[in-house]
Amino acid sequence: MARIRNISPKFFEDETMAKLPLGARLTYIGIWTRCNMHGVFEWNVKLLVCALFPHDDGIDAAAVEKWMRALEELGRVSRFESEGKRYGFLPSFSEHQAISKAERDQDAKARALGRDVLPMPPDGMVPKTVLGTVSRTVPKTLDEGQRTRDEGRGRGATDPDPDDLTGPAAESTPQQPDHVSLAPWVRTSVKDPERTAELRAELRQLCQQHGRQRVQQVAERLLLQDAEKRKPYPEDIQAAILSESDENRHSQPLPEVPEGFSE
Repeated sequence: MARIRNISPKFFEDETMAKLPLGARLTYIGIWTRCNMHGVFEWNVKLLVCALFPHDDGIDAAAVEKWMRALEELGRVSRFESEGKRYGFLPSFSEHQAISKAERDQDAKARALGRDVLPMPPDGMVPKTVLGTVSRTVPKTLDEGQRTRDEGRGRGATDPDPDDLTGPAAESTPQQPDHVSLAPWVRTSVKDPERTAELRAELRQLCQQHGRQRVQQVAERLLLQDAEKRKPYPEDIQAAILSESDENRHSQPLPEVPEGFSE
């Protein structure tokens, strides 16, 4: 099941990754969306071709298999087997991905119920710095001034989770969760409970990346533009924000050449 993941600008500055073919780099990014919260994915090249390159007729299983081997040789991807099936593991996944509380809860519930979930990678494959913390929670975003004020009041890592509606935070945090406050404009509830949890996790991540007000503005615009007035999904809002960012970047005027400048 595909999920929204983060990508850092430093990825494009990585000289080691730059040595790989463009297809291998794009495959690597695509694999992130196929991983569970532990950085594990099913090593099925045919499925990866369909999921990552559905509109590229020139890319087949042989090409993706070649790119996967290149990533494996570089140490960015590891392969292992469990119960006769092949799986992949990204050793540095937890260092760059922030896992939402909803995804963590969903994974724990599935494992507790014995559902068909991806296996954990062998202990020898997980870096020592990651053992015990294979995934991390979504960091709370505060501006520097707010962080300073909070530290001055003695608030820190022991603060209650504002998304926990059953604990003390429910009384001390007046702001509603994203999926509640944005419900009039965003589709965050479907018949499938698991899909609903995923939508809410995606929305929470969007709000953390772009701000709740920004997300609401884009959602309202998409809702008004839709002929049937259907609420947009979080992924629709994400696509619209990225599209606007690209348009703004290309619309920026080029700097003027200083007087007297010559080649």
